[in-house]
Amino acid sequence: MRPTPNSFAPPSSRRLRLAALVLATALVAAVGCGDDGSAPSEGPAGIYRLESAAGGPLPATVFDGTVESSEGDFHLRVVALEGSLELRQDGHYEHRIRHAVFVDGAPAPEARWTDRGGYRVDADSVRFTSEYIEGVAFAGGLAEDRIETIADYTHEGPAVSYRYARE
Repeated sequence: MRPTPNSFAPPSSRRLRLAALVLATALVAAVGCGDDGSAPSEGPAGIYRLESAAGGPLPATVFDGTVESSEGDFHLRVVALEGSLELRQDGHYEHRIRHAVFVDGAPAPEARWTDRGGYRVDADSVRFTSEYIEGVAFAGGLAEDRIETIADYTHEGPAVSYRYARE
């Protein structure tokens, strides 16, 4: 059956695997390491749940665009489904986000982003330095029982906001 102008053919399994590999590689590259291990001066320790991303409630599209590859360009849409950010009293954090992935309109395997490392609080901001893979640090705004980060957790660009509320 040929696709009509208002429908699409599912992507080939090779193209789907390529898109999943590109996204998985990008998600792993988006995390980093390198804190001195010292505890934060004062901390908003606790568990925070993702409540919105890219300015909208969950599920929220955090990337929607064309990705260029040697196998041919494809349309990629990434949707934040859920996430958590745990800040521990010892100055370490664990950060998880689950994304739905669509390649050329067809569902692809979910992307699960995990990061861990150290954090420091300074007045109304918090700085995170990953200990998972080299080279990534990010910051967030801290207000009452909420933390908002602006980052590119999909590594597809641009950076978008992820807002968390304390449980």
